Amino acid sequence: MITMESKSFQQTRIVYILYIIGAFVWPIMVVGVILAYIEKGKASESFILTHLIKQIRIFWTCFFCVFLGGIVVATFMLIVFFNISMSQTAGVGLVSITIAALFLSLCSLALLAYVLVASIRGLSKPDANEVVF
Repeated sequence: MITMESKSFQQTRIVYILYIIGAFVWPIMVVGVILAYIEKGKASESFILTHLIKQIRIFWTCFFCVFLGGIVVATFMLIVFFNISMSQTAGVGLVSITIAALFLSLCSLALLAYVLVASIRGLSKPDANEVVF
């Protein structure tokens, strides 16, 4: 039986709280995933282990989305610089910048929503002794 006073239980809650804050301040999310990895090595309860695995998965999903988003934005910026250097119309560059900014904004909002929803859902489950998938 897991008590609310167990260290693993408290660490799981702390990581979820760090992720909620980390949705707005990225380095705090990195601290959260480090704590999740440390606690994963120590946790013996399968119930807590599922939460830690989910927390690690949330981080890596965000990391890869940010990485791929950066590649897409960098590609659009290369298109803009290529068009400007080839002395083509400025309209193509403006459209590329607009598309990149729109893409970046939409992806950022979707990622923010994902982290907040997954963290809040996960934060409510340890109290009810529920596993998370």
